[in-house]
Amino acid sequence: MKTPPCHRLGTQIPVIQTAIGGISCPELAAAGSNAGGLGSIAMTGWGYDGTRDQPNRAAELTSAGIVANVILSHDVRYEMRAILDAPPKVVSFFWGDVAPYTTQVREAGALSMASVGSVEEPLRATEAGGPVRGEVATMALVPAVVDAVEPLPVVAAGSNSDGRGFAGALCRGAEAAWTGTRFLAARAADIHPVYRDRVPAAVASDTSHSRLFDGGWPGATGRVLRNSTVEDRGAAGPPAHGERPGEGQVIARDADGGAVLRYDAVATRSKMQGETEAARSGRGRASVS
Repeated sequence: MKTPPCHRLGTQIPVIQTAIGGISCPELAAAGSNAGGLGSIAMTGWGYDGTRDQPNRAAELTSAGIVANVILSHDVRYEMRAILDAPPKVVSFFWGDVAPYTTQVREAGALSMASVGSVEEPLRATEAGGPVRGEVATMALVPAVVDAVEPLPVVAAGSNSDGRGFAGALCRGAEAAWTGTRFLAARAADIHPVYRDRVPAAVASDTSHSRLFDGGWPGATGRVLRNSTVEDRGAAGPPAHGERPGEGQVIARDADGGAVLRYDAVATRSKMQGETEAARSGRGRASVS
């Protein structure tokens, strides 16, 4: 089926694969675009050269274009410069004010998207997968935002990882789905086997929503799969930052040898070595874009 955003984005189906941290690698983004939707890559944290490399690698695998995702709570000067030097089809923004960037994105020939967690945020123009931006669930948030920003198209994120959720999003007024968790099980996703095995078998009670994994992203909340870090912290009660069990402890290392601390807000990628079970593994819940 096609909805109005499909014609504007040049897609066959109204599904956009969310930028899932480092797991949303060029291979996964290209696979999403080649399947008729639109794939995304997380750009924040790569620096100028890394940011240019990610979409260039995706472009070798698809001619359909991708979405470049930027987290505005971080310093994104280098990322934005690299993105606009070779603009993708869409630049999506999260966790901050998009107003300073929309004009330059439009002038570069790309479209802008903003993830929002309240009705007030799109009226100023960010709850989304992974770190959770707002406190209103998708079922209530989507129709409220649709009414507030009409006639702008709204893309629903959260609770649409199967056909029922997707149909529900359309019934609430959204014109496309912004889907992340479903793609964690994709063969092209750069996800650690321990994490990949747990996702399809997990139910709601296997998750926890808190600010526990906010290392490198202070204040970010998220819904994660329960693991030994979650259980140890829970047994110790709600200690403050600096007093959490094992805080500052290196539990794993990424492919480049970089240290992963126990409470870091980093994705559990495929080549991570160490106590991967204790690292962050999870997605968020509801949002709209």
